[in-house]
Amino acid sequence: MTTIYPPFWPAVRHNLIWLAVTFLVATPLGMFLAVLLDKEMRGSRIYQTSFYLPVVLSLALVGFIWQLEAAKVDGANERTTFFKIVFPVLAPINIIVLVVSVIESLRAFDLVWVINKGRNGLELIATLVTQNIVGEASRIGFGSALATIMLLISSVFIAIYLRIVMREEQR
Repeated sequence: MTTIYPPFWPAVRHNLIWLAVTFLVATPLGMFLAVLLDKEMRGSRIYQTSFYLPVVLSLALVGFIWQLEAAKVDGANERTTFFKIVFPVLAPINIIVLVVSVIESLRAFDLVWVINKGRNGLELIATLVTQNIVGEASRIGFGSALATIMLLISSVFIAIYLRIVMREEQR
């Protein structure tokens, strides 16, 4: 019944668009800013020292620094160094970022609700839940069914996230 509800599939599509924008804009932007911070820029050393001193003392990071130095000695350019050394180290973190982004995109409610209460092309599953439970029709059962679908979708990504985190803790 829920999947034939006319606003449901547009809401799913809007959630996917929200996820794409969130993940494909915010994540590369964060990576770009991290790479810029790694460059020799005025004031970047103060920031690195004050916030990353505990991380710098990690033995895993020391090995990573040796890999960066070895790449530099071998004559690797910045692009090769990024894709062969830096990006593989960040791969597990990027998977976690993707999973958290999916969960957050499903939870996205406040911004859409403030703009236009989730109408006129901004329908998300979370706004459909609210409109059906609190709205004029007050269809609590139907809104609960939508919330259950949202929970099932989130549960898949939460399970992936937990599996990755548990695997990292076992190492």
